[in-house]
Amino acid sequence: MTEIVELTVPTGPVLRADSEFILRAALLEGVIEEGSIDGNLLKQISEETDTPARNAESFQSAIFMPEAVKITFGNGMEKYISYQEFLRVLTSVVDNTQITTKGGESFMLPSNVFFFSHSSTEVCINTYYTARDSHLKFIKPDTNKATSFDITMPNLILAITLTAGKNKKDWRVTGSKYFCTDLPVSKLPKNFINSVRHSDHVFLMPMSNTYSEGNMCTGGNTMPSNMTENNLRALDWYYQYMWESPFNSDLGIRALKRSMEVHSWYDLLKKKAEKKEPFPYDLLSGWSAI
Repeated sequence: MTEIVELTVPTGPVLRADSEFILRAALLEGVIEEGSIDGNLLKQISEETDTPARNAESFQSAIFMPEAVKITFGNGMEKYISYQEFLRVLTSVVDNTQITTKGGESFMLPSNVFFFSHSSTEVCINTYYTARDSHLKFIKPDTNKATSFDITMPNLILAITLTAGKNKKDWRVTGSKYFCTDLPVSKLPKNFINSVRHSDHVFLMPMSNTYSEGNMCTGGNTMPSNMTENNLRALDWYYQYMWESPFNSDLGIRALKRSMEVHSWYDLLKKKAEKKEPFPYDLLSGWSAI
């Protein structure tokens, strides 16, 4: 029997020291929307940052400012705290990287998990990474040499399947797929996403080295595949390795409505990053406005 463990927010984020706006990451989808956050969460932030208010009903909003987070209370009082302090408290509130199933089994999960199901023979996991500029390494076909530059990325969804090993609490990765979406994680289906679903706004990840079913050609990279003691945190590498290893042009870009050369597609995403423009979801195969 498969048990689906409901996660109210994704598990702790992949933190980057230089990411001033990490609060916009997948961790916060469903907790923070359009600049305001839940009063109970603000109450704990207040208590841990020495703000005077203690009544959750007096909290109004938390607004992202260029250099700080402004918390407003019902009596009109405002409190400014740093992003670093706000993030420290917030991650301590919503961090759920260790979960316990109804059957009493504990699992250590990777970052950004928003779907987790478990049976005696299989574990299924979806992770979500909010759209951001990422540093791409790419082997140019004309020179066969690696170059690197920033590109605008969409919201990414990873699907990872594991099957039970010989020993209890041992798991082996048997599948990993890469998709993208223009939706926040709170609007995604509540079941395991393991295929392209245009009607649910789940699309193939628009990167080279990606097959039509969502599998990724990992080249010579060694991917963690055997997990022990229900510790699945090494699965973070399935996202991180994309920015450590160079992509090439071997498989083309299979996610687009109209064919484009790989280098032309990456040039477009590079220009989007330079201009601080959002990812062009309308170019994806199967995309339509909601």
